[in-house]
Amino acid sequence: MPVNLLEQVVQIVTSAKRESTYIVAASDAPAHVIAQADYKCDGVADNVQIQAAIDALPAAGGGKIRLTQGTFNLAAALTAGGNTFLEGAGIESTTISVADNVNGIVISEASTYGGGVKDLTLKVEGAAVIGISVSGVWKSCLESLKIEAKTASYATGIRILSAAYLASIRNCRIIGFTTYGINLAANGCVVDNCDLIGISGSKDIYVESTAQGCKILNNWLESASGRDVRHIQTEASYTIIYGNAIDGMYTAASIGVYIVGAGARNCLVVGNTFDFSKGVGIQIDTTAGESNIIASNTFSTTTDSNAILVAKNNQTIDGNNIYISVADLGTAAVYLGANAHDIVVSNNTIKNTLANPDYGIYVGGLRAVIKGNIIDKWTYGISLAQAGSAAVIEGNNFLNMTTAGVDVPGNATVIHHNAGFVTENSGASTGTGAQQTIAHGLGFTPTRQRIALTAGSATALPFHSADPDATNIYVTAALNQPWYWARVG
Repeated sequence: MPVNLLEQVVQIVTSAKRESTYIVAASDAPAHVIAQADYKCDGVADNVQIQAAIDALPAAGGGKIRLTQGTFNLAAALTAGGNTFLEGAGIESTTISVADNVNGIVISEASTYGGGVKDLTLKVEGAAVIGISVSGVWKSCLESLKIEAKTASYATGIRILSAAYLASIRNCRIIGFTTYGINLAANGCVVDNCDLIGISGSKDIYVESTAQGCKILNNWLESASGRDVRHIQTEASYTIIYGNAIDGMYTAASIGVYIVGAGARNCLVVGNTFDFSKGVGIQIDTTAGESNIIASNTFSTTTDSNAILVAKNNQTIDGNNIYISVADLGTAAVYLGANAHDIVVSNNTIKNTLANPDYGIYVGGLRAVIKGNIIDKWTYGISLAQAGSAAVIEGNNFLNMTTAGVDVPGNATVIHHNAGFVTENSGASTGTGAQQTIAHGLGFTPTRQRIALTAGSATALPFHSADPDATNIYVTAALNQPWYWARVG
């Protein structure tokens, strides 16, 4: 290639790169910064200059708008298409202050890719106002932002609409909103390492039913004092909620993680920490889908409600650590409602640090499998609401029970090999021709069906002559004939 032609190509490429990035200066930026800017704001309706810079970008290629340090005042929303990036000089340096009842930044263009906002503070105010909304643009990136409601309003910090797939929201601080901090309606979005502080309305992070496969990772969420809030609510399938710290729930109606609606199935709530004084840590609603997993979470609470509440069938609760400091809980640390059938509760530690007249696990439904848990300092470790609950209670360790490890086992319940609650015992005797009183040594009051009687001879004919009680079984067998008993089931 001739040298002059090569130089022309370099000039064209360099010119194109320069034209795809514009600098917009705030009215209060240093003079030398303003002097070098492509667009200069006057501090009154700075959206005019910023929008002009956005509109000057190549229609097909997009580009960057760099906002200098200082404050930009908007009288109308900024609008941008795909592959357009709006970048400040840092959240402590660049502030966009939006007029009341005006949306902040709208990124919207059907079936395009890329673009986003980073490194600035955005302040909005007003009912139904949205700080940043994204529609139609795939793989947008909102990063290193502070988005703040100026005063208590019904605004939303960030909203990702249903066609804005795979949006990424990282390292943001969302402060003071009363509708949603972040609202996701598109598949495959990620919210990572964000702080949501003082959200005093409906939900900190709201995952709509259309937003399948979203990931809520490593965020810190703290509600405003005295306000009902659902820190994370998902109505979508395959939501992953991992590594979040949920703090500051101050009302009984508050919920840390709420799984609700028929679309909310196959969700994974893993490795989160809950530190709260009121409300419910994790709740699976009766309307939710099946096959959700609650695993390896840590709860530290003085709540008068539940750490985990499940009201829907076919769920798994595994490997959680629950520490409660309540003298009178009034319910259970893990509560399984009447419609919560076929629940697996395994390998959890459920500990109360104070004397408590209530339950570690309350089972309201049928066919629960409760295995390998450590249950410490409760009146009853496990309470079964239905005598015919057909539960399996196996391999648990009951410590410091006020009354017993399990109450009302029921005839259909399989209960064995639990430490701290004797469920296996047997013995032999010789009939006297009258009722005999035999101590069974079990940790609960068995039914007649729970104690199997076996004749040691053809003529022994042992039978229960009275119902067992908490201490003894009552059996009559033929005089001088051997018989045997054993706890079964």
